Amino acid sequence: LLLVANGRPVRADTLVDAVWGESPPCSAIGTLQSYVSRMRRGFGEGAEASLEHVEGGYRLTVEPAAVDAWRFERMVSSGRALLDGGDPAAASAVLLEAEALWRGPVLPEVVDVEDVRSLAVRLEERRVTAIEDRMTAELALGHHSAVIGELTALVEAHPLREGLRAHVERLVAEARA
Repeated sequence: LLLVANGRPVRADTLVDAVWGESPPCSAIGTLQSYVSRMRRGFGEGAEASLEHVEGGYRLTVEPAAVDAWRFERMVSSGRALLDGGDPAAASAVLLEAEALWRGPVLPEVVDVEDVRSLAVRLEERRVTAIEDRMTAELALGHHSAVIGELTALVEAHPLREGLRAHVERLVAEARA
């Protein structure tokens, strides 16, 4: 939650609710303070992050380059710009690097918290869009046979994605010609 707040303060009671739900222990605030203390120690010297106590809560400040989700979004935007600029080879490389940052569902242990759920949905959409853009780049480079299997699996996983379907239909049409 502190990370998702992107440098904005998060109230202590919001953190307590996120950690313990509707049944926090009597010692929730003290335990939360202990968790914060451990997080601070975990940062170590020269860390790219700091966690500070602010009126009624906490604020986490992190260098954007230290957060995979933020790096991912910047790389996806860069890949799209390269693709739109007519450089499919560079776009594919950047988008592939962005995809490599993906390690699975976004914060599944706290996805029931509204702000985290919104972030998870947005990042998942960006991930699929990045793959779709990479497929566009690969097809522009003529790598049809290299992507057909992945593209077919993507259409099965995301049957309502028109861009993915259009790529498969294009490949089928080219194979018939």
